[in-house]
Amino acid sequence: MSATPDLLSSIEKVISNDFCVLNTSDTLSDALALVILQKAGDILIVDNNGKFAGSISDISVLSQVPPQVSDVPIRYQIKLSSIRKQANDALVSTIKKNIGDVFQLKKVTRRFSKDGYLIYPLEELTNPYKTSADPKMVPILNNDETIAGVVSYQGILEFIKIDPFWVETKVENLFSVKLAVEGIYKLLPEDTLDKAYFAMNYLPINFILLCDSNNNLLGMVNRHQITALAHPLYFHLMDMPLSEIMKPLDSLYLVESCQTMKGIIDSFLDLEITVAIAVERSGSKVHPKSVITPANVIQLYLQHFRENTN
Repeated sequence: MSATPDLLSSIEKVISNDFCVLNTSDTLSDALALVILQKAGDILIVDNNGKFAGSISDISVLSQVPPQVSDVPIRYQIKLSSIRKQANDALVSTIKKNIGDVFQLKKVTRRFSKDGYLIYPLEELTNPYKTSADPKMVPILNNDETIAGVVSYQGILEFIKIDPFWVETKVENLFSVKLAVEGIYKLLPEDTLDKAYFAMNYLPINFILLCDSNNNLLGMVNRHQITALAHPLYFHLMDMPLSEIMKPLDSLYLVESCQTMKGIIDSFLDLEITVAIAVERSGSKVHPKSVITPANVIQLYLQHFRENTN
């Protein structure tokens, strides 16, 4: 492999078999098990002939069922036995349904085969118009519409991480180019789950940073957490302050503008970190500047590649 990865290489160079697959006749229970036990972000669905039928995201699966008891802070857990039974009955009834009956499967808008150019699935993964329910991996299909493998963020980062470009590029470079970097959306810790749920339904964000009135970063909540708790039978949780479920500051992956992008890529791959927060420090104060995801890193590389290929 050259020191400057070529995005006009064959997709076959980064194709992976690391994905979860279910049949349209499998149940929501099967999908839920993969999301909870295997941490599946996306599940590819095939029909009875083994042909690709679409995909579903973990967010879509979680939105169909009541939250896990372990996800609900103890003092907000349902105590009334009649409501607990209602929640249990709703869960048992829902998870028995077939995937094909529950979801409107999201097929890919562009078809990719393993002998195509790598740059095309990269463009699909970093499409700025992707929604939270869109897959975070691109299925690669055989001629008979069966699944040959997938292209994922991790596979792409592994492919491009050896480029010397990353050693010379700092976090601040992300701020000076026109990328579809997820905008910062901030709330106060005392703001409620209802407010976060509303924001995530109407804004293109997957993370909410929790800051005090002086813009000091205190923690974060993500779409996975919010979706898992937002269920009609748990309507009382909508008044719960976000401080009850936020990931505290010391559990977040913070980076500064002067750090190299090489270090961030290594952390995404080796530590399985899914988001970095660029910050500016002033004494003990930490002020957020940007949210960085694997998609942003790949967008930056796409821009670099195009500028140096013309």
